[in-house]
Amino acid sequence: KLNFEVPESIKVEYVKLTAKEYEATAEIKDDEIQEYYKAKIAEFREEKKYRASHILLRPEQVKPDENLPTEEKKKILAEAEKSAKTKADDLIKKIKDGAPFEEMAKQFSEDKVSGANGGDLGVFPRGTMVPEFESALEKLNIGDISEPTLTPFGYHIIKLIDKKPERVIPLDEAKDTVIRALKANKAKSQIRRIVKQIYGTAKDNGNLSNAAQEHKIPVKKSPLFSADNHNLSDIGTVPEFYNMAFSLKDNVLSAPVNTAEASYLVKVVERKPAYTPDISEIDAKITEEIIQEKNKALTSQKLAELEKSLAESKNLEKLAKDLGLEIKQTPLFSMEDSIPGIGNNAELKTTAFTLKQDGTGKASSRNKHFLFKLVESKPAGEPTEDQSNKIQSRLKKEKGDVAFQGWLKELRAKANVMIDKTLL
Repeated sequence: KLNFEVPESIKVEYVKLTAKEYEATAEIKDDEIQEYYKAKIAEFREEKKYRASHILLRPEQVKPDENLPTEEKKKILAEAEKSAKTKADDLIKKIKDGAPFEEMAKQFSEDKVSGANGGDLGVFPRGTMVPEFESALEKLNIGDISEPTLTPFGYHIIKLIDKKPERVIPLDEAKDTVIRALKANKAKSQIRRIVKQIYGTAKDNGNLSNAAQEHKIPVKKSPLFSADNHNLSDIGTVPEFYNMAFSLKDNVLSAPVNTAEASYLVKVVERKPAYTPDISEIDAKITEEIIQEKNKALTSQKLAELEKSLAESKNLEKLAKDLGLEIKQTPLFSMEDSIPGIGNNAELKTTAFTLKQDGTGKASSRNKHFLFKLVESKPAGEPTEDQSNKIQSRLKKEKGDVAFQGWLKELRAKANVMIDKTLL
């Protein structure tokens, strides 16, 4: 019975001020710009930047016979690597003899994305590429072309197009950014002051409309909303607003609710208690839920039977034919990939990676069920350049988050307070 209860709903009066509305009128003084720039100087530090192109030649992907001695395997792999270096040496000679670097990249680079653009990697800060690549870059002058440079991805022929040293952005360049930040801070402070003043007046006389009118701020009224269904179009997803609204007693004005974007005052003006509708009103809904529960139970039972049958026969084709269904085949996928036609199904991937050749399994998602057989697997190998860059980016972000939390903790301890001199 409780599953069909209509939850309590409320209607509120509220004041909402957004910082964006006040940024245009915020007055910024020159000494405030200087103080902010000095206090936040670390935010204006730029890493050394490069712009480079490359031609990538990967060693041939050979798989030596597992029964060969270790030294033989190493020899075969070394030959593949030597062949790639020879190709790189030949290309460098052609480029030095006048062949355009960009055309050579388009024809021969095995990095197809940059190769299509003449090898251009765009502008990137120090630390983006693998160490071997950046070490080679450091030795080049603008316009120079490197010798074949070996990285985990293969041999690179690198052309340095431009290089900008590490620097602190001067105030002249950073001024617009500083002003925008100061205006945002001042606007946020201003709306919080206004809301606090309205709160002080309304708390004394109990009239939110009159208190808001003194500041020419409109008071708005919401439709009824509940804790389960409360996405008001004017408010959006603001947990602080809704949490405050549902914690209030009727006709009691809230304390100011401040978020990064806006400030609010809230008062509950109407409340509709929770109730359970008469069964005649929700007969169709109950019937639908019963059907869904029975469908779910029968499907789970059928799936278990089919999984057992498939495990015994290993014949997915016959099973599909008996069910009147079509067999589909995925491309090769890793634990990191979303599977085309299936999605990022963790249960399927986890099961699949435990199977041996022709092993079978089942998995479910919200409204779909899968029976599958492993038909091909490949061992892990060296990551592609794109994969390596993504891994490095993720690790940098994780390290950055840790560093940021440490910095934030230290900042709180120091409590560096900026003064809004327009109030003095």
